[in-house]
Amino acid sequence: MTDEVDGQNVKADAPRRTNQVGSVVKAITVLNHLSALDGPEGVVNIARACKINQSTCFNILRTLSEYDFVYANPATRKYEIGHGLAPIASRAMLRWSSANSVRTVVSEFTNKFEVSVSLWRRLGSERLMLAFAEETGSRVRIRVHLGQRIPLMGGAMGRLFATEARISRRDVRSQFDLVRWQRPIDFEEFMAEADEAKQRGWSIDDGRYTRGSLTIATMVNVRHDLGQIACSATMSQGQHDTRSQIEIGRALTQLCDRVSQLLNLNAKELIDVY
Repeated sequence: MTDEVDGQNVKADAPRRTNQVGSVVKAITVLNHLSALDGPEGVVNIARACKINQSTCFNILRTLSEYDFVYANPATRKYEIGHGLAPIASRAMLRWSSANSVRTVVSEFTNKFEVSVSLWRRLGSERLMLAFAEETGSRVRIRVHLGQRIPLMGGAMGRLFATEARISRRDVRSQFDLVRWQRPIDFEEFMAEADEAKQRGWSIDDGRYTRGSLTIATMVNVRHDLGQIACSATMSQGQHDTRSQIEIGRALTQLCDRVSQLLNLNAKELIDVY
């Protein structure tokens, strides 16, 4: 699977699959299949497409229909995705992307500096997931979608997590080797830039991860249950001179102080809206 970041295709590997519950995996497979259909489908075709025993598939569909995750038409004996997933999806997306208070303060920043701002949440040991994006006032249109994933050590964010991920240098190197740099960088140079970023509070990637774009990033200090979050400001290379980049880096750390306060205070309220 690939994701598109700044108009570039980035390989997005699935998370490692260990200690999985077979029945849950099969149910997820069925839901993914149904969500991709244009209309209802019978159990035989669903079982065949999902490579699941027909009897097992029927039991999964019946159970999912009891929770409205699947709609079972008694007349046609066909199934389609149900509305029961909507509240769950809404709560999840609301937590990370529909916080109006966060969007307001971020919008002020993007308008001032003409950059795009994104919040990236650490997902496991190898990936970052896009949780929020704001493009207002940006000259660079970043074609992204919420939920997309990139390597943990990729770009400016990687230089942050190299020292903030609480993993060994050996593991940092292993994750670094998984990144597809458009302009390759040596690991020692990468770590030197990571150490520099830790000292000043923000990192920078000048077209190495994505050619033509310059990204500045800093960490968002949120409470433990929200995980680790990084904030990035992306612009085109040459859009801002060195002095302006430093100003943006410092302003971004101040912005993230405000964002962290809002997330720490409001995250539960946002979940409980629906």
